Amino acid sequence: MSEHETATRELAVGRVLEELIEANRMLLGPRVTPLAGQELSRSHLEALFLIAHRDNVTPGALASSMRITAGAVTQLLAKLRRAGLVVAAPTLTDSRSITLTLTGSAEKELTMFEAQAVEQSMPHFERLTTADLESLSALLSLVTVRS
Repeated sequence: MSEHETATRELAVGRVLEELIEANRMLLGPRVTPLAGQELSRSHLEALFLIAHRDNVTPGALASSMRITAGAVTQLLAKLRRAGLVVAAPTLTDSRSITLTLTGSAEKELTMFEAQAVEQSMPHFERLTTADLESLSALLSLVTVRS
């Protein structure tokens, strides 16, 4: 790749980052969090959403996905378990490991929160077709590493 092509590409990536930051600010809107009675950090909420949307989540997989240490995951999970939001059970294939799942009440509340978030975000996506939205999702998934 030539220096000009590299510079042009760097500018394009910069514009994408600017738009992602603006979209994040716009879509998040006022700070509303699920599980209203709980004082949870963004990391706690991220862990809950990962557990809710992935299969067979282990503490190791959670640490990898969140890019944090095993010790940090242990602390996160301790609070979530004490709050009655997450349960751990031995995995079916390896009794030395545990699989994390949401409690029924946490799952119900997160489902309602996500539905509300989608409903509130719909006006921001009016100009996009369903195909556009699917393309946008696919493109974003190409730049996000999921473990």
